[in-house]
Amino acid sequence: MWKEQLPDKCPTDKAVDLESEVYRVTKSDTPCDDDFIIYAKLYPENVRYQKLCKAYAISFYNTLENAKVAIKASIKRGNQIGNYIAKYNLVKEHGKSDLNKNDGHISTWFYENANFESNNTLNIVEYNDN
Repeated sequence: MWKEQLPDKCPTDKAVDLESEVYRVTKSDTPCDDDFIIYAKLYPENVRYQKLCKAYAISFYNTLENAKVAIKASIKRGNQIGNYIAKYNLVKEHGKSDLNKNDGHISTWFYENANFESNNTLNIVEYNDN
């Protein structure tokens, strides 16, 4: 059912079908599949990630402004997550999503047959601190 083999009780009951424009922070102005690797695979040595449900989700933001805030926060932490923000259409057939209303972060767990491609970018902007 899911693109990844998920931990127990993942996604949580809070996850819902979501149909919305969403924003993904990427490392280049041409998003590719490498921009959509889950943390559990990026950091396989991190034991905590192997059981953390959100480590199996792809992160998006509900607004361009919230994506910019996330980049700015990552710079302050000394671990910039990317320089670009790509806009996509997310539909319920892609998977289940959980929105954190405090910061606009969306965790999305993709279905195995989800037709979501990194090259379906609607728009991309370069982050700058202005």
